[in-house]
Amino acid sequence: ASAALLPGQPTAAPVLRVVEHMREAGVDRSTGFYDTIIRMLAWKGAPRPALEIHELMRREGVAPAPETACCLLTFLVEVGDVVGAVGLLREMQTLDLKPSVRTYMFLLKPLREAGSWEMAHEILLDMRRRGVDYDTLCLNVVLGVLNRGGQGALTAEVYAEEKGRGRRVDCISLNTAMVGLLRSREPLKAVLLMEDAARTGGIELNARTYQLLLDLVRKLPDTEKTRAALRAIEQNDKTRDGHSEALLGQALSRFQ
Repeated sequence: ASAALLPGQPTAAPVLRVVEHMREAGVDRSTGFYDTIIRMLAWKGAPRPALEIHELMRREGVAPAPETACCLLTFLVEVGDVVGAVGLLREMQTLDLKPSVRTYMFLLKPLREAGSWEMAHEILLDMRRRGVDYDTLCLNVVLGVLNRGGQGALTAEVYAEEKGRGRRVDCISLNTAMVGLLRSREPLKAVLLMEDAARTGGIELNARTYQLLLDLVRKLPDTEKTRAALRAIEQNDKTRDGHSEALLGQALSRFQ
């Protein structure tokens, strides 16, 4: 069957004919048989025929090997079938097949463009369930998709969960969460996130963070809670530069 794929533009038709002959002859079609064909199609740069073979595998009740399933995931994304990719990801959960971080990232990229926040959140939850050691870049892509999908409160919730789980978050993570809360009209919660980051350390606040702070305090009432949060930021963040210092001064002057 693999030999039938070699000449010319690859298609699934030769394989389907061979499989039909095998079925008539009572010849077993194993995972290894189909995996070999899909790898050959991958080598030839033919995602659509490979996906046709995968559909045949499904009909015959044959599960792909982990590496092949990950390859099929990237094919589905490549042809623009993000829904199908997430569906395959769910199948992989039931088969206990673990994608790599690289595969997850490849799946997240089109979600960022489409703003498909439900799928991005599901992917994050799947990585958590499987104990995948995803990095800050991967987390920030998820946060960005959630924010772009209008889920500001969920963005901040995921940020807080990740920080609480001891995972590494950075200034981009914080800024994204703050923007989400600003859009959700919860400015005080955003300021408190920044105050927590300044107090606990580990995140180097940048000028963008302080610009967000200035935007936020313009929407806040003059309360002791607001003043206390601003004082805590002033006292605890020792890394700010001159520009950030000036932005903080403007924020503080709002309540003088």
